[in-house]
Amino acid sequence: MIDNILATLTYYDIFDFPLKADEVLAYLVKLEKPLDQKEISLENIKKALDQLVLDSRVGREESFYFIDDKNYLVPLRIKRQKISAKKWVKAKKAIRWLKFTPYVEAVFASGSLALSNCDELSDLDVLIVVKHGRIWLARLLVTGILSLIRSRRRHFDKVAPDKICPNHYITDKSLKIPFESIYNAQNYLNLKPILVRNPKTVEDFFNQNSWIGNYIYYSKPKYSDSVIHPNAIGNFSSLLLNNKFGDWLESLARRYQISRITCNPLTKSVVGHVVFDDNQLAFHPDSPEATIMEKYISKLNLLRNLTLF
Repeated sequence: MIDNILATLTYYDIFDFPLKADEVLAYLVKLEKPLDQKEISLENIKKALDQLVLDSRVGREESFYFIDDKNYLVPLRIKRQKISAKKWVKAKKAIRWLKFTPYVEAVFASGSLALSNCDELSDLDVLIVVKHGRIWLARLLVTGILSLIRSRRRHFDKVAPDKICPNHYITDKSLKIPFESIYNAQNYLNLKPILVRNPKTVEDFFNQNSWIGNYIYYSKPKYSDSVIHPNAIGNFSSLLLNNKFGDWLESLARRYQISRITCNPLTKSVVGHVVFDDNQLAFHPDSPEATIMEKYISKLNLLRNLTLF
């Protein structure tokens, strides 16, 4: 378990994010040598962390644990939590408008917002689940509404503090994320629902993405009912477009957006990935995954002389 704890602290060190004991448990990284599930408990995590602190291999300040004597990360995390709390208010205020939008089934906060690790310049990443067969129309409507309220990050913005970045859409019939890695496992485990039409969508999402368990010893996050729910206007407008006219609008929205996406130079990026089809729209041309994984493996090898991959 010591190696797993060190791996977990090392991963989050890349994000300058010291962890509490219960967070180490929640994000505990799986290594090649499997742990007995019965050993994985908060009590055992705390005992192992205490031993690591005594051995001067892990630092502790207040209730936070970190590696490399980075005690300065604790006030940084607390500062970012306060910044994130303000950004959460702004995110909910903007996403509240989407409850009027047809075909939006759920909106999850992701990235630094979900982790409450934002700085002053952070935008607000979200993953949006939409009705199958209406992904293009839903994206067009979401983009339009966020633009009208001046809350959308545009693709050419270098920085966009407090702007919503809807960079990933999936449908309620294609909930499984195909990008399996420890980076995405940690990212999607930390998703926080902001708007939910049906609580079952949250449950179905984590059931469909059970591959997360290949990288992390985790239990599925519990659904919180303190979220925004779509109202009658959104439901009624969905019904109005469940016909051939709606199909025509979807086809029109599809042709228009594919034309714009294919003409965008970022679509051909080799750094991250851009996926656009009827099941998923994922726009991560500058994904930091490769850089983060390189840093993670390098740090872990230095710390433990342990090769994971």
